[in-house]
Amino acid sequence: MNNKTLTIVIPSYNHKNYIRTSILNAMQLIDIADIVVIDDASDDGTLDILTKESYPGVNIIIKKNNKGLLHSHRLWQQFVQTEYVYLIASDDEIIVDEFRKAYNKLLALKDIDVAIFGGVNFLKEYEWPIYGKKHERFFMLSEKEKKIEIFTNHPSPLLAQSTIFRTSVLSEIDAFDGKVKFDDYPIYIKLILNNSKYKLLFDNDVSIVRYRHHFDNTYKKYNKMFDMFEEVYLYYCQDIKVQTESIALIWWLYIFRSLRDKNWNAFFNILSKGKLSYMKYIYTFFIRRLP
Repeated sequence: MNNKTLTIVIPSYNHKNYIRTSILNAMQLIDIADIVVIDDASDDGTLDILTKESYPGVNIIIKKNNKGLLHSHRLWQQFVQTEYVYLIASDDEIIVDEFRKAYNKLLALKDIDVAIFGGVNFLKEYEWPIYGKKHERFFMLSEKEKKIEIFTNHPSPLLAQSTIFRTSVLSEIDAFDGKVKFDDYPIYIKLILNNSKYKLLFDNDVSIVRYRHHFDNTYKKYNKMFDMFEEVYLYYCQDIKVQTESIALIWWLYIFRSLRDKNWNAFFNILSKGKLSYMKYIYTFFIRRLP
C-alpha cells in the first residue's frame, strides 16, 4: 500500500543537459514522494536519457506528440491522487534537505492549502534569492489589499517551483485552463482572489529549489512580456479602474526597460500600445520603485 502524501511532477521538454540532475535530486525524496516525469516528445536527446538509463521507482511518461506544457499538467491531474503535489521544470533542481524540512513543516501545520517557500535563482556560477522584501510585504497585506495588488503591484516572480500545493486546489481553481499564455502568475491570481477559501503560507526562510536562468529566458523579450501581462489583466481583472492601472504600470515598466537596453524595436512597439490614460500613472510607477 502506498502511504505517500506527495507527488513530485517533472514536466520535461528538450532538457537533455539538465533532466538527469533534476530526476536524481527528486529521487532522493522517493521515501516521501511519488515521482512522475512527463516528457512532451523531446527531440534533442532527452528521450535517450529517459529510456536508456535506469530511474527505479520513477514513473516516466513519454508523449508521442508535442502537445505543450498545459497538456502535460492536465495529464498528471488525471491520475495523481496524493494529497499534495509539487511541480518542477526539468531544468530546475530540488534542494533536497531544505525541501524535506519544508514538507515536514507543511504536514505539521495541516490546514495549509498552498505553501510558498523560498528558492535560489542561478545562472552558471551566480546565485541570488528568488524572493525578497517585496514578497514579504505582499503576503503581509490584508485580504482586500492583496486582491488589488496582485494586479497593480504584484511581487514578481511567483513560481510554482517554490510551492507545494494541495492537489485538489489546483483542480478547483482550474489552474491549467490555458486562457492566457502565462504559466504560473494566473495560478496565484486565482488563489489570491479566492483567498478566503484557501489558506496560504509564505515562508522565505526555507529554500526548496534552484531555479535555472537562461540567456534566452522569455522575460528578456519585452514586447512579448507586455502582451502577456496585458492579456492577464484583461482576462482576470474585473475592476476596470484596477485593470487600467495594472496595464498602465506594466506599460511604463517595459517602456523604461526597452529604453534602458536601447531595444528600439520593443520601445516603439510598446509605445504604440500606450493610451493617454496611462500618463497619470507615471508618478505611481516611480514612487513604487523608491527604496
